[in-house]
Amino acid sequence: MPRDKPSRLGMAVLVLTGLLMISSGLAIYLDVTPLREVDLLEVVGYSAILMGSIVLGAELTRASEKKFLRLLAVSVFILLLSLSGALSYPMLLGEKTCKALSYEAEDLNRSCLILHVSLSTGSVKVLSCVNESYPLTLNITVPKDFSFQLREVRDHAGTVEELYVEASAGEVTVYVSCEVALRLEADVDIGAVDVKVFNASVESLKLHTYMGMVEALISECTNVTSISASTSLGSIHLKVVSPQHLSNTTITLSNTMGNIGLVMEVGNDVGVLVKARVRMGEVELSTSSDHELYEEEGFEVLKTLNYEKSKARYTGVLENYLGSIETLINP
Repeated sequence: MPRDKPSRLGMAVLVLTGLLMISSGLAIYLDVTPLREVDLLEVVGYSAILMGSIVLGAELTRASEKKFLRLLAVSVFILLLSLSGALSYPMLLGEKTCKALSYEAEDLNRSCLILHVSLSTGSVKVLSCVNESYPLTLNITVPKDFSFQLREVRDHAGTVEELYVEASAGEVTVYVSCEVALRLEADVDIGAVDVKVFNASVESLKLHTYMGMVEALISECTNVTSISASTSLGSIHLKVVSPQHLSNTTITLSNTMGNIGLVMEVGNDVGVLVKARVRMGEVELSTSSDHELYEEEGFEVLKTLNYEKSKARYTGVLENYLGSIETLINP
């Protein structure tokens, strides 16, 4: 049975809906926010009134026009939010502040730093230090109401420095060298965590996003003992390059919906064991080293033949609920 063509009113509503959606996109892209000074709750209130009025009007029209008017109501709501800046990244930052913090080794007064970075929205980047005079540098672009705290704590290694950076939104970039051992915990609710370090003294990484992406390249960090990354909706990609690894390292990657990728380039004398499991999806484990593949307690396991005898080894556990896991190990 052929579909009924929309009436002139339906066509007009569809055209208007399209124009409003295009206007919303342009407002976000060009940062056109004339309603920025209006309280966001007021904007949401006005939008709800308009949406309710349109939906109520839709119920009084012919059935064939209801769906078009509902689309119009949604487009009006999105447009008002766009004009208020609520959907644009500059709005999330609000009145932002930029801060650069550089620490010399004697400033930290300890050989180990525990760094906690927590953002609701935004990104955390960790890079190798470009300035040898400062083994640790932080570039922070966040709202003015962020919290920052540096204190000394005691753990199994003795007295260490612990640095907290917390904000609702923004960007935090950390530059770290080989002079200060870093233990990083980065938590971003919505956004990205990106780690690219070469020949840095990284002891451990704990990276998490609720919705977003985690990417890490760990190269020549011979003493790293723990790498952990997790997300609920997004992707995780980890590459480890360590021809002369000196420690035993655990890798834990977990995802609920998305992809997990692990690439390892290690020396011939480094042992590797990877256990992977996907509830709904595919697992692909591959290596050019002598190895064995088997199943154990629901996991697919890849183990290099030198794993048991190696003084330095990687042990990985990769879990995904819906998606895929791909692992490539090269000597």
